[in-house]
Amino acid sequence: MIYLLFSILSASSITLLFKVLERKSVPLLPAIIINYLAAFIVGFLFYSGTIDFQAIRESNWFALSGITGVLFILGFFLIGITTQKAGIAITTIANKMSVIIPISFSILYYHEAMTLVKTGGIMLALIAVIMAAYRKPALGKWTTVSFLPLIMFLVVGGIDSVIKLAQESYVPANDVSLFSALTFGSAGIIGIILLLFKPGLWKSFNNAWLWGLGTALGLANFGSMFFLMNALNHAQLDSSIVYGVNHLGVILVSILLALLLFHERLSLLNRIGILLAAVAISILTMLA
Repeated sequence: MIYLLFSILSASSITLLFKVLERKSVPLLPAIIINYLAAFIVGFLFYSGTIDFQAIRESNWFALSGITGVLFILGFFLIGITTQKAGIAITTIANKMSVIIPISFSILYYHEAMTLVKTGGIMLALIAVIMAAYRKPALGKWTTVSFLPLIMFLVVGGIDSVIKLAQESYVPANDVSLFSALTFGSAGIIGIILLLFKPGLWKSFNNAWLWGLGTALGLANFGSMFFLMNALNHAQLDSSIVYGVNHLGVILVSILLALLLFHERLSLLNRIGILLAAVAISILTMLA
């Protein structure tokens, strides 16, 4: 369960760092590039084996790491754009509701057992996510940009499903950090290519906040994926439960950080959602 805890803390830090980036007026694309390059380097540092580039190119998961990298940078951009266009509330709901996709994938593709208690726990978890994350959006926001949360919902859910597929069928436990490094490296290369079409952003690399926050974001990003894959390997829980507890934990920690650091207010609905989330986590965890 320690891997699951670290995954939750890492993923929650990403949200916090995105808020700090916005407050410091740090441009998104350069920060994302530094984030992925930092995560790439850390992934290689975490790898304890001998690095054989020929063996990496011939591995079953090499192409999958590139595909996942494309999804990663697309997902990051969608989260950033949706937050700016549709607001934090809608973005958070769509992001965390995406847990439906990897849970459904795990149950259908790997034929994980579905009991009445597990079904009830998962449904309660989804209800809790909506209630805990909900903020009343500004008038007209949803009608003008409703396609963005939907696309983000599908992409983020797809990312988690691909990670599950990689962990289960392609990536040996000893290669998790290496797979993570190449995934982030692929995303970083794509970001650099995109930056070539935006030459005005190169001057932002003189900003110390960009390097500091981008590196911190990379550490959190790497940790969220590395610890999640290790949780799937070692938690002795069905992956549907791991994903459910992970997403709910991120919601709870993110709300706590918002209260302590940003002094955000919680409605009665949010408080009820947090209580239901705690109940759902208890139900899902006790199913081990």
